[in-house]
Amino acid sequence: MDPLSGKLHDCVTVQRRNETRRKKMSEKLVEINVISDFLCPWCFLGSMQLGKAIEILDAKFDKKVKFHVKWYPFFLSPGLNRILDKREMYIKKFQGNEEKALAMAANFEKMLEPFGERYTLDGQVGSSLDAHRLCEYIGMTQGPVLQWKLANAMFRKYHSLGLALSEHRVLLDAAEEAGLDRGKADRFLKSDELREKFSSKGQGPFVPDTLDLATQSGVPHVKVECGDMAFEIPGAQSEDYFVRIIDRIVQKSRL
Repeated sequence: MDPLSGKLHDCVTVQRRNETRRKKMSEKLVEINVISDFLCPWCFLGSMQLGKAIEILDAKFDKKVKFHVKWYPFFLSPGLNRILDKREMYIKKFQGNEEKALAMAANFEKMLEPFGERYTLDGQVGSSLDAHRLCEYIGMTQGPVLQWKLANAMFRKYHSLGLALSEHRVLLDAAEEAGLDRGKADRFLKSDELREKFSSKGQGPFVPDTLDLATQSGVPHVKVECGDMAFEIPGAQSEDYFVRIIDRIVQKSRL
């Protein structure tokens, strides 16, 4: 056999394998289910890290893999029915040790800096019930892309600006920043839609049984699904960790 012909045959075989692999990748959908509370600073950081990881994976897969991110509510303070001073709340959380509260804030400020975000102990804390209602409503009616934009806008309102998410004007400003219709968001918030659903129990996640969580106990918590593969990721992880796990799931999954 002509050595050149053999080499050409090997090249063609590799090209065909690569084309088949690319075709399979283009058919894959990665479903990322995020359970979080907008009052949780780790959830804010986790959202930034996950977003960066998806940017990296988009480039790796040349946008041939679709990522579908769905947000689910978790209530850290379900009984919160009044406005609190954010700084005082955290000082109380640390048993009156203001230095520990300030160190915590400085740590989050440092971790958020690479994403162009900031963290403050200034401002107010309110119930996240209406924020979760609005996020769920947007996910149901507008889809996951706008839902995530709204989620990040609400995270920033609270963690970076110290604005209480129990205030409808704050939520409406976040909706507008995310590209949503302010009037529709206002009409929804004034209604009782989804209120009973999210007021029906105390602290914990509100997820469908079909999500079938194995280990969920706190937030943030992420479940990644692709084809026949699934993996749960507890806590805020680095973008590198998200990239490694999601890449492995995509590569090993079968449709």
